[in-house]
Amino acid sequence: SARVENSRITGNAAYGSHGGGIVNAGWLTLTHSHISGNALIYNDITPALNGGGGLSNLFTGRVRLQDVTVGDNLSQADCGGILNRGWLSATASTLSDNAAPQGEGIGLGGSPENLILLLFFDGSGMGMEDISALV
Repeated sequence: SARVENSRITGNAAYGSHGGGIVNAGWLTLTHSHISGNALIYNDITPALNGGGGLSNLFTGRVRLQDVTVGDNLSQADCGGILNRGWLSATASTLSDNAAPQGEGIGLGGSPENLILLLFFDGSGMGMEDISALV
C-alpha cells in the first residue's frame, strides 16, 4: 500500500494506457494533495483505450482521497479527472475543470456500490456527462 500526503502530482503524461498522473492497482491513500495538469494522450501506436487523465484506479485498486483536488487534467480517451474501476472513497475533495470526450470529471467502470463520494464541485456544476458508466 502507498500513502501520499501534502503533495502535488502534476505535469505527467501517459500515452495510450491508464492514468496520466497516477495508475493504482493496490491500496492508495492521498491526503491534502493536488492531482492536476496531467494528461492521457492518444497516439497511433498505442491508442487510448481506457482513461483517467488524473487518476486511473484499476479493478483491484482501492483509493481513499481526503482533501484532494483533482483538476485541470485531460484525457483524449475517457474520464478527464478519474477513471474508477475498483473501490474509491473521496471526502472533502474537489473535482473541477477536467476534460475528456466522455466523463470529464469521473467515470465508473466498476460497480456503483464501490464508489463513495463526498465531493465539492466548482461553480461550473456537474452534469450526467461528468459521471459516466463505462461498463
